Amino acid sequence: MNLYEQQAANRRKTWLVMLAFVGFFLVLGLGFDTFYIGAAGGFVPIGSIVALGVGSVSAATSYFSGDRAVLLSTAARPVEELEASATDADKLKLRQLQNVVDEMTIASGLPRPHVYVVPDADPKSTAGEAMWW
Repeated sequence: MNLYEQQAANRRKTWLVMLAFVGFFLVLGLGFDTFYIGAAGGFVPIGSIVALGVGSVSAATSYFSGDRAVLLSTAARPVEELEASATDADKLKLRQLQNVVDEMTIASGLPRPHVYVVPDADPKSTAGEAMWW
């Protein structure tokens, strides 16, 4: 399986998971309609409509802004922002990181992605101090 086939398979699986999520909310809404509204004698599928709306909005929000949520939760910072306050040695490491990303971009023929660095304790650091790469 090559890269493009893997990407297509991942997209199909993502849409399948999102549809299952929205379907689950729809089933919950149908259950609400059946047990509460059906017992009262009327059937306007209020629970189904609300559940379908909530599930759809939640899935769309996760799909279109999930990357920002992950970056925010890990405190990732753009390389350009780190370069402004880095020492000369750190600037060299950041430039190496950008060069590697550029080389991989050229080799793959894909557009250059945004590069972020996640602060993480380096296992080789002596005092457990936070390192940026």
